[in-house]
Amino acid sequence: MYTQSWLVTAYIIRISVGGQPTMLLSKFQGFLPCVAVCRRFLGPTFSLYLRRQEPKDSTTFHALSCHTSPVKMLSQAFSSGNGHWNGQRTGKKPVTITIEGNIGSGKTTLMEFFSQHEDVTTVDEPVQKWRNARGHNLFDLMYRDPKRWSFTFQSYVQLTMLENHRTQVATPIKMMERSVYSARYIFVENMHQTSMMSDPEFTVLDELFQWVISNHDIGLDRIIYLRTSPEQCYERIQRRCRTEEEGIPLEYLKALHQLYEDWLVGKKYPIPGSVMVLDGSAPLEDMLKMYRAKQDSILCQG
Repeated sequence: MYTQSWLVTAYIIRISVGGQPTMLLSKFQGFLPCVAVCRRFLGPTFSLYLRRQEPKDSTTFHALSCHTSPVKMLSQAFSSGNGHWNGQRTGKKPVTITIEGNIGSGKTTLMEFFSQHEDVTTVDEPVQKWRNARGHNLFDLMYRDPKRWSFTFQSYVQLTMLENHRTQVATPIKMMERSVYSARYIFVENMHQTSMMSDPEFTVLDELFQWVISNHDIGLDRIIYLRTSPEQCYERIQRRCRTEEEGIPLEYLKALHQLYEDWLVGKKYPIPGSVMVLDGSAPLEDMLKMYRAKQDSILCQG
C-alpha cells in the first residue's frame, strides 16, 4: 500500500503539561502511516514536524514498517529526551535580537529594513493586541488614565511580550521589537517611580516578571539600543500622529530615555545579552546606510 521507502523523523511538541505553560520536544523515527495515526489522535494540543530521510538499509526499513506500531511509537516519544522547541528545522536555537529604544527612536524603520533579510524573522511589538483585548483598547486606556490602567496594561504587556519571546521561527535569526525586559526595567519602572502604579501593583508585576525569566528560556543574544534624544523622539511622534500618542509630553520621553540609559549604558539593571548602541537621531537615509554598513555586527554575524 505504501510504496515509498522513506523513514520519517517526527517531532512531537507538547504545548502544556499538567496545566503548566511548558513546551517539550520528543523525537522518534518510524513509518509514515504511524505518523498519520499520531497526528490524528493527538489533536490540536500537539503538532508534528516531519523530516524524511532515506533508510540506511532495507532491513531497517522493513523492521520499522512491519513492527513499529503507533502505540509503541508514542511510548518511545514520551520516554525519549526532551528539550525546548525553537521552530527551526535544524533544531538549533535561533540567534535572538531585541531592538530597544524610546518611543519614536526609529525601531520600526530598523525592523522594516532587516525584515527583508533572508536569515531574519522580525517579530513586531504586539500593539494590535493591546488595542484590541477582546474589544478593549488597553493602549488607549493607559494613556488616558495611567494611574487607573497602568497595572492592567502592563500585565497584558508582559503576557503578550512573553508570547513574542516564544514565537517559533524557521530562520537562523529572530529579531524582536522590545522585550519583557524593557517592559519591566523601563515602562513598569517609570510607572512606579512617577506614582502611576502603587507599591503592591509594582510588587505583583515584578514577581510575575521574575517568574517568567526564571521559568522560560527567553535569554537574548544581542540588544540593539537605538539611542535617540528625547527631543528628536518628540518631533517624530508629532509627525506620525498616532491616536494613542497624542498628548505625550516631552518630560515623559526624557524619563524613559534616562531609564534606558540607566539600564543599557549604566547597567543599573541586569542585562540579558550583549549591547550594541546605535545613534538613532540621524536622518532616515543616514540610518539606512548605517544599517547596511553594520549589518553583520547587528545580526551577530561579524
